[in-house]
Amino acid sequence: MINLKDKLAHLNYQESCRLLGAEGEQLIRKGGKYEINLDEQVALTKDLFSLNLPEATVTIRLDPGKVS
Repeated sequence: MINLKDKLAHLNYQESCRLLGAEGEQLIRKGGKYEINLDEQVALTKDLFSLNLPEATVTIRLDPGKVS
């Protein structure tokens, strides 16, 4: 079974944009303005990625129904 870390590690730029939706490219470009402290702001487990920013928390999870 693939875990989230493996899934994210194998995404290329175009796949990342597509997964983020119609505004994916703009979201990725805007995200470059943030300074991120990995130890303090990021959590990564086998099925969850979480990023805590001052304005929002971003959470990405694998859909258990689509994991192969």
